[in-house]
Amino acid sequence: MNAQLMHEAVLRFHAEKTDALLEEALVMCQPLLAAMARRLQNRGIEYEDLYQTACLACVQAIRGFDPKRGLKFSTYLTPTVMGTLQNYIRDKQGLVHTPRSIRQDSILVSKERARFLQLHHQEPTPKELADILKWDLYRVLQALQAHSETVSMDQQDEEGLSLGDKLPHTEEGFARFEMRADMQKALSGLSENEKTLIHLRFVQQLSQRQTAEKMGTSQMQISRMERRILLFLKKEMEGET
Repeated sequence: MNAQLMHEAVLRFHAEKTDALLEEALVMCQPLLAAMARRLQNRGIEYEDLYQTACLACVQAIRGFDPKRGLKFSTYLTPTVMGTLQNYIRDKQGLVHTPRSIRQDSILVSKERARFLQLHHQEPTPKELADILKWDLYRVLQALQAHSETVSMDQQDEEGLSLGDKLPHTEEGFARFEMRADMQKALSGLSENEKTLIHLRFVQQLSQRQTAEKMGTSQMQISRMERRILLFLKKEMEGET
């Protein structure tokens, strides 16, 4: 799997836009598509179904990619295909523990993340997503949390398999979020270790890897703890615990 070769194949397609060059670009992307499909095949969906869905999403991504943005194609492709696969899995099996409204929000947030990434070449913060969607910050966090529950995005590599469960926050955005009385009450139910994680990730804006190093644990454990904390906070604020 070579991100540069993928990128070059997509550039050739956009230079001439022939079916042959489209097929060539798709072939170059197939190892990455197969890797993403394998990551999700233990969710009750057959690998072949996931792979075919990924291929269809890839064709759309190739056609919709804008070389003038200066973004590497593999970086654009990954969230696009993963978003499509997540929606496919939701349609097939549903998320019984997540309200339909939050699932729909998660889909919208996923699309806006991909669009923002293509335009600005960086991940949006929840506050930026909230401004774009004209939602309050908590609604965005709920959607991001539902998104992270659907697919594990713990690891990151240079080939575009960066599915990191990134929840970057500005200090200002989190401060406003924290000022809510219900959030203050919910935060009081966290352990000191969990509060430390929240501070490192949401206030200092450290990556999961950096947070893991600070806390002397693994990135995977940080990712799992973060999802558990967000689920706890959501339930506390909804009065479900």
